[in-house]
Amino acid sequence: MDTLGKIEETRKSEGFTTLVSALDDPHINVATAACEALGRIGGKEAVEALADHIGRHAWMDSTIFLSLAKIGSPEARKKLEEVRSEKLEPDALYTLKAARDMIK
Repeated sequence: MDTLGKIEETRKSEGFTTLVSALDDPHINVATAACEALGRIGGKEAVEALADHIGRHAWMDSTIFLSLAKIGSPEARKKLEEVRSEKLEPDALYTLKAARDMIK
């Protein structure tokens, strides 16, 4: 996951599909690594894939929020603003607030 996120061509390859599929991996470390990689790659498709997985796991939520902030696009900003904070675990809520502040 880490390596795919560091290769510029990943966005236009089967590697991107692999990363998106890895968001559903039962091992949270794999899924979280995929979140980080998608945050490095960026793009509208990465934003959508990340946003679709909010709520799966508090640890993953935190990584998704930071990845969206790293992408920093208007779409990523909008997804962060749409998150309903009352459904989040305390650690994820803290990270959401930090991510929102990072992209203002």
